[in-house]
Amino acid sequence: MQHGITMVGLGDIGFLTAVVKDSFICNCVNIILADLGGEIIGWSIAVIDSRSYWRRFILRHPLLGARIVFGRLSARANNRGKREACSPTASGLGQNGQMDWPRCSTVAWGSSSTSIARHIDITVVEQHRQVGLGSQLQLAHIESLGKCGVRRVDAVISQGNVASIKFHIKHEWSLVKTDESMIYISKDIECAVQANDSDSLSWNPERILLPFTLGEVCLCALKFRGIRSDPDIFKVPTMGKVPPPVSALKNAGRQVAYIYSCPLYSRLPTFSLVGGHIRYVSQQYQHYYVCLDQEFRDYLVGFSTKTLSTLMRKVRKAESSNRQRQLFRTYSHPDDIDEFFDTALPISEKSYQQQLLGQGLPRAMEYREHVKSDAEQGRFLGFLLYVEDTPVAYNCCPVRGGNAVLYDHTGYDPEFSKYSPGTVLQYKIIENLFEKGRFGFYDLCTGEGRHKELFATGSMLCANVYFFPITFHHALFVCLKILVDKTTSCVNSLVDRVGVKDKLKKLIRRTWKR
Repeated sequence: MQHGITMVGLGDIGFLTAVVKDSFICNCVNIILADLGGEIIGWSIAVIDSRSYWRRFILRHPLLGARIVFGRLSARANNRGKREACSPTASGLGQNGQMDWPRCSTVAWGSSSTSIARHIDITVVEQHRQVGLGSQLQLAHIESLGKCGVRRVDAVISQGNVASIKFHIKHEWSLVKTDESMIYISKDIECAVQANDSDSLSWNPERILLPFTLGEVCLCALKFRGIRSDPDIFKVPTMGKVPPPVSALKNAGRQVAYIYSCPLYSRLPTFSLVGGHIRYVSQQYQHYYVCLDQEFRDYLVGFSTKTLSTLMRKVRKAESSNRQRQLFRTYSHPDDIDEFFDTALPISEKSYQQQLLGQGLPRAMEYREHVKSDAEQGRFLGFLLYVEDTPVAYNCCPVRGGNAVLYDHTGYDPEFSKYSPGTVLQYKIIENLFEKGRFGFYDLCTGEGRHKELFATGSMLCANVYFFPITFHHALFVCLKILVDKTTSCVNSLVDRVGVKDKLKKLIRRTWKR
């Protein structure tokens, strides 16, 4: 089925499946598909920052990795024997296929960064070849990579693959070097749209908080007049450099900007001077989500037998504690919003989210009216969990873009922690969303909690990013914030090393009062 670039092992369904699955959990895999009436008839695959990607791939899939290495070695040996039989010279390409190649002697082929991609496969099914589909796939993929901030694409072709050589000469790839079995080529992306333009995000004037926290305890928070962006990670292109939104700041007449959960290709330095601003990256984390494009029973297959058994035991325990109430209830109609809030607010007041973090369910009537308005447009879901016939946990979930349900305000009554209400509610919500069948993702939002990792089917590297003007007092605030965070990190490492981190966290959540 190969049309162009050949990579040993990619024809193996196990290898291809592993790469495709990685595309859901790793931003380094970029895939373009061609379909006809719902049937996939071609694809193009590239990886960004390829050395880092393949190192992680081999660690995740050691058996496949070993097979790839041995396959590449065998292919090199086979290509030596085929080189004369499939000579490019006979096809008018010149010795080693070099005659008609644009030459590029300056490219360090094989270098790896977030601005360089490695094209590893382009395939068109046999009955749809010779109609230009391969060219369309490649052009679309080059454009897609450019929007991701990629400036250059590298590829390697077997010396005996004459069709692939002609294909890439036609599309003006440049020859970098050759050896006895392979041809190494590269293509610059000059006119693609940059995905590093923060001004292209949606910005809103808002009061920006810079909190100083010790673990989960907020000591104080500095307030700034600024602008804020909350990008949809499923729609906004992943960023590489993340420059300051200069135009957005100027238009809003503000000095400080904040991006909440900005999708990244790779980690950024905590403190840097970029575009005349201080860029402070306060957090970098895996942003977890559940992809809802399968059946619920197929989703459960992803759990280990032991984990699923433990999870189901918790659900049955909570369910059997009720005598009159159902375990789980959903709210989505505007007329039900008052009942949801009247039931959820008392839970919120007892929850550690409110007591410790001050992030409980908002009590303001303006917020309730806003939720009612969202419910009228089908953009809100509320969930309650009952144990011992008592409401003990809630989730308040807005729907963004009509496709993603956000795990937003949540809380549970700590008096009922023996029933694992947070875990049970999360399970029931995911089950309900699969049953509804009208959403694409359940966005578990920021934070790297164990229960999020447990339930997630994928994740994306994201960061919370501040931009400040370069002044003495702004630099001082950021340095103090970094110092407090470093201290917190050292304390966390210490208590984790002595094995009391979880116990201490539970103690703080149960006893701390704001």
